Amino acid sequence: MTDADSTGDAAAPSSIITPGHVKVTLDQVHSGRVIDLSVSMAMGTPRLPGQSPFFMTLYRTPQEQQRQMAEAGVDNNAGFALERVELDLHTGTHVGALGHVAMGDAM
Repeated sequence: MTDADSTGDAAAPSSIITPGHVKVTLDQVHSGRVIDLSVSMAMGTPRLPGQSPFFMTLYRTPQEQQRQMAEAGVDNNAGFALERVELDLHTGTHVGALGHVAMGDAM
């Protein structure tokens, strides 16, 4: 296990979960079923009091992107939509609760 990931962040998941950990976990899965606990992400997604809302908007259309790429000298006429997403890290379904939940003084 390394002390830090490539960005120098010692708390990054890549410094905690090694390929060996992944292999051991996958080797324990022999059969079973997948239960989808996910919550759809959309404007109006339920949130806790004080939690910032989920927000998604179209930042640039494919046509706008084509025009900007052409102005930059790219002549392949490719365009793609660019979306901007803003959300609180606790928005929707997540499984990292034990890493950031406190009960009194205990984490």
